[in-house]
Amino acid sequence: MRRVEIVIARAPRLSAIAAVTILPIVVSCGSRSGLQSSEDAGTSGGSSSGGSGASGGAGGTSSGGGSGGFVIGGTGGLGGAGGTGGTGGAFVCPSYNQLVTFTVDIPPPGVPAEPGQLCAVTAEPVESNTAARVTLTKYSPALELAQGFVALPPDLEKVVVGVPKISIKTADLAVLTQGQVSNVTQLAGGFSFHLTWPGPLNLKPEPYVRLVMEVELEIACDPSGTELRSVTSITEIHLCIGDADLEWVSSGDECTACKTIAEMAPTPILPDQLADGLPLARAFRLRVVELARAGNAALLLAENDAGPDAQYRWHATAGRLEELAPDLVLWTTESAELPHLLQVAVEQPDGAAVASFDWEPL
Repeated sequence: MRRVEIVIARAPRLSAIAAVTILPIVVSCGSRSGLQSSEDAGTSGGSSSGGSGASGGAGGTSSGGGSGGFVIGGTGGLGGAGGTGGTGGAFVCPSYNQLVTFTVDIPPPGVPAEPGQLCAVTAEPVESNTAARVTLTKYSPALELAQGFVALPPDLEKVVVGVPKISIKTADLAVLTQGQVSNVTQLAGGFSFHLTWPGPLNLKPEPYVRLVMEVELEIACDPSGTELRSVTSITEIHLCIGDADLEWVSSGDECTACKTIAEMAPTPILPDQLADGLPLARAFRLRVVELARAGNAALLLAENDAGPDAQYRWHATAGRLEELAPDLVLWTTESAELPHLLQVAVEQPDGAAVASFDWEPL
């Protein structure tokens, strides 16, 4: 687990990200939301009080904090430096009249989000494709019948309230959107369900035979279960060739699809297959999460399930990227008023994923 401390410098009609510090969490805190609050004071070497924030949740003005803060230059001559030792230091901002600190917990790179991170997001529904994963099993010769399962991370399963809503969000073929979900039942590790299409599905395992399943959950963010948060998660599912029959394969697993090969007479001698540099045996779930934005700077997290050893490549159409961690960057643009595009690629020897983030004026 990591804790990110974000210092926002505010002035009339102007704000900027003054500093970002990544603090390891050694002791679990009592905050229900996963954000550091006044009841958690001192865990990261500083005390906080008052204040509230967006794009990351509650926070406040802070004294002290961790050392080694990342400081950027900003509009109007913003500058400064983190202190020494474990006590940090004051940030020098002569042009700004207020410093506000926000703290948010984020998971290690490539690890699904925990309930604390989901509860920390103020906007609903919270979109987290690592919160739930849908799989379909073809148990009958009839392709229009399937048994489904929604797998949940153990910590998230404990706080789910009621029965999730499972539906087909989109599909490349109109006939696939007509599937109906029924018999949703809680089991160990998640929920089972039955999926039925109204008529025979005469489909072949082609790349366009794809549907996107959406799961809507409600989780409890406090022990009494009165503070609820709505969470949505999607899974792409393809029709593939199995060992003995067709099968439904979810994103993250290997899939073999049919390809038409034109025969020639006589059959030519095929050359050895060459590596193409695109490791796409597996597909990872990946999205770019905006943790904070102020002025012309945004703090972005690549949330994914590719594992801790994944390689990250960031690219932006404009501005400057500062890598705070492999999956965490600070993006500073020339202007906050223009649309910009950022992309991140996450790569493993057997899989890859690419996600985009559009900078739109607030």
